[in-house]
Amino acid sequence: MNPTAPDVRVQPAFPAAMPRPSGGPLVGRDDHLAALVRAISEPDARIVTLAGPGGAGKSRLAWEAARCVAGDFAGRVAWIQLAPITGDQILSEIATGVGLGDVAAERLADELASTLGASPSLVVLDDAEGVLNGVRAVADRLAPIDGVCLLVTSTTPLARDDEAVIVLAPLEPPGEDIEADDALETPAVRLLIERAAAAGADIPMTPANAAALARIVRRVDGLPLAIELAGAMLRLLTPHQLLDRLDARPESSAPAHALEPQRPSGGSVDRRRSLRATMDWSYDLLAPDVQCLYRRLGVFSGAFGMSQLRSYLARSVEHGLAIPAMDPEEGVAALVAASLLREVSSDHESRYQILGLVRDDAARRLADSGEATAARGAHANALMSLAEARCAEIARQPRPETLAELDAVHDDLLAVLDRARADGNAPFVVRLAGAMAEYWRHRGRLTEGRMWLDAALRMRPAEETTHRARALHGAGVLASLQGDFDRARLRLDEAFRLRVRLGLRADAAGTLNQIGLIALERGELEEGERICREALEMRRDVGDEAAVAASLNSLGGVLQFSGNRAEARAMFEESLAIRRRLGDEAGASVVLGNLGLAARDAGELDEALRMLDESIATRERLGDRQRLAVVRHNHALVLFDAGELDGAREELAWSAETARVLGDRLELANALSDLGHVDAASGDLDAALAGQAEALTLAARIGARSIVAQSIDGVAEVVALRGDPLAAARLWAAAETIRRSSRAALLAADRRRIDDAISAARASAADEAWWSAWAGGEGLSFEDAIAEAHEATGVAAAAEPASAAV
Repeated sequence: MNPTAPDVRVQPAFPAAMPRPSGGPLVGRDDHLAALVRAISEPDARIVTLAGPGGAGKSRLAWEAARCVAGDFAGRVAWIQLAPITGDQILSEIATGVGLGDVAAERLADELASTLGASPSLVVLDDAEGVLNGVRAVADRLAPIDGVCLLVTSTTPLARDDEAVIVLAPLEPPGEDIEADDALETPAVRLLIERAAAAGADIPMTPANAAALARIVRRVDGLPLAIELAGAMLRLLTPHQLLDRLDARPESSAPAHALEPQRPSGGSVDRRRSLRATMDWSYDLLAPDVQCLYRRLGVFSGAFGMSQLRSYLARSVEHGLAIPAMDPEEGVAALVAASLLREVSSDHESRYQILGLVRDDAARRLADSGEATAARGAHANALMSLAEARCAEIARQPRPETLAELDAVHDDLLAVLDRARADGNAPFVVRLAGAMAEYWRHRGRLTEGRMWLDAALRMRPAEETTHRARALHGAGVLASLQGDFDRARLRLDEAFRLRVRLGLRADAAGTLNQIGLIALERGELEEGERICREALEMRRDVGDEAAVAASLNSLGGVLQFSGNRAEARAMFEESLAIRRRLGDEAGASVVLGNLGLAARDAGELDEALRMLDESIATRERLGDRQRLAVVRHNHALVLFDAGELDGAREELAWSAETARVLGDRLELANALSDLGHVDAASGDLDAALAGQAEALTLAARIGARSIVAQSIDGVAEVVALRGDPLAAARLWAAAETIRRSSRAALLAADRRRIDDAISAARASAADEAWWSAWAGGEGLSFEDAIAEAHEATGVAAAAEPASAAV
């Protein structure tokens, strides 16, 4: 493999693709690059650690190596930045990086193993020194998987037997007695010249200047980051002026600082002081207002845009801090020119990243200035304002650009939540977590959201505020999406009572409507209809048309399952008319999906497909994967009815996998069961039984009795196709008994399909034997029915997994 090959672009297979580094070409690292590429390319490579002092250029070298080997991994290269996170978040960050999004906590490690093990994968864990124990735990989980290689950058190795370590030292400075021409050819001086030219410096290459450049590199111990900072200074100073400044600040006077963890190597303290001193010199060259801006940036954990920076600075005034007397764009440009900030790519606006070591320095200076508490408060409140505004927009009309804006500040939002929780600031945590619930739902980060919301709601004091009611409602919604209906109902009941006590009638109606939907999911149709009608009347009284449209859609769903199809369709059509009048694309797509199901029930398959296609197109444009999985599932049912089995299977497989990724256990069980029906119709009976077995286990675990019955129907269908109609009769009867006892109902189209299968099986059995078997099935308990169905599949029921920490 040639590490100096041209930069061939490989389309990454993982979302967390390699970030494009700033700066010019790699200088003086050819041997290290070749060694690193060889180590990653070894057939049995499991963990490769690139170790070295802070500022040595580990991230830049790791990027170049990952680029070189990307083709060998078919683009399956994920770059995970560890600097802003804690050790217990590493698995979740990797999951997001490889496209899993959020996964239920109890399945996270297994899902990662399955995804990474599907094909050779390279996972880069950058800046790992702050979370080494967490990285070691992740390595225990992932390193044994064939084809998976972890590339770790850290100041220290992991100290594992299966680890290949490559040490990256600073660039070797030229010796004191080197000739000027020879000094210009050394990698360290070439790097200084290259970075100076990139910053706009014009340095005449005289013997005197060459000697000064060599002394500058020696003065900073050959550290690439320090060389880069020095190169930026040469835009303003001649080499001799810069050297005079360096010589005027002895290294020994610079106190050791935690820019880099202590290491046993003898030169670590000197290098740390060199880097600290170089940053001091860079800072001294800044204008006072730019110095102020630099300090204030110490609050950011991730990249930021100008709109976010302006909001933070405006909030600073409320916290008693003066805004730097300059346009923030001018200040940012000065920091970029000084190599203290780096511009990173973005689809929406220019964004800026502050390197970890530089951020630590800015945070130290902020603390030394006495401004840290006020600055952090301003940053937290600016993020709060952004989260509340954008999440309210998402609730009304989710748009990709709005979600992307919150994606960009996700790390900062979690860092602010973590700091507020550590400080015991319960009102802040409850308010921000409650605001973010809508974002967590739309992005499918269900487990993350539930963990934060439950942690917030456990904090004291538990004040009776609108913010707490919002957090309770959000926690209930996320719990219901993961099929945890008991916890969801507890949270929503509490939210409803609190909103009523606070006089929030419109919000209370929204929570009541959600409670009605949970009743529908549990097959409690009469209760669901009663609750949804009450919520609709409350919303009509309030006069909120958008809320009325939502309640009409919910009530229509309950009525459709209850068999009151004419009234259901009327409800859907009224809801759709309101939402289209209001320009609510997202809401209209939901109603269209339900109207598609109503058309399917009526046997109007072409009309059903037209409505569902329109709904899918909107959902794809809005990026709402959870609802997209549901509407594509419904699309599959219409295709199934039309005899298009391949199309139905493809849609259901996508919905099941998406639900698995999002931790939406209800949709997963439902999709797996319907996929089993499609497999049975296609003649793949083994696959049908395997799918029904998994669906049955999951549905029983979450208490989704209607899906338990649906899965038992599917098992009965296969048993009948294999020539045992009497065993099938017992199972079908058991499924009917479960539906009656749980008051669950089938859509008309599904009822027809099951009745057709029962009629076909009954025709091959004697009446007396059939009804005897049927009576035996009716007498089975819920647990016995599940056990008998599992026995028929030949797949043992899965053991109960550990509960998620939510």
